[in-house]
Amino acid sequence: MPNGSFRPGLMFITPRRALSLPEVLVSSAIFCGLLLALVLIERMSARAMRQGEAAGDTYQLAMLAINRLKSELRGARVVQVSDQEIHFQVPQLDPQGNLVVDSQGHPFWLPTDPVVRIVGLNAGGELILSEGDESRRLARLGQKGEIHFSMPASTGHDLLNIRLHAEVVSQDSRQPVRPYDSSITLYLSNRI
Repeated sequence: MPNGSFRPGLMFITPRRALSLPEVLVSSAIFCGLLLALVLIERMSARAMRQGEAAGDTYQLAMLAINRLKSELRGARVVQVSDQEIHFQVPQLDPQGNLVVDSQGHPFWLPTDPVVRIVGLNAGGELILSEGDESRRLARLGQKGEIHFSMPASTGHDLLNIRLHAEVVSQDSRQPVRPYDSSITLYLSNRI
């Protein structure tokens, strides 16, 4: 112990120059396992996100179709209902958008010649509103979309049942298609 340079508790360790083969193999296996787990988690989350987007898109298509139908049929008088389409007539409105009524409170109807409107589905799965020769798209239900109309005679009310099926076809062929089915009953107060 020259000049008190030795301190109890200190150990002298010789420096190592490299890792042994078992240490390298174990650390590589752990790293590869963590990397594989990370890749699998990322792929599963991406697939779940695509499925969620497809379900959300289908839901939005169905709700858009229902809202557009409700706005078009507001105050309408149904002329004819079949399973796949509905013929209706809209009441007359003044320039401010108010309903024009007679002295007894009944609405005036626009002339029946050009203004009977038809709502139905075309071959491309689009909900179409036709007025005479003009047509416009109300909503898209997808290639396998369907819509069905019915008016139950037994209820005694002026109810219109609408049942629709919207389906977005996934671009990934391995992905299941997420359909959305909805039913709505509208009260048509102006049916005469």
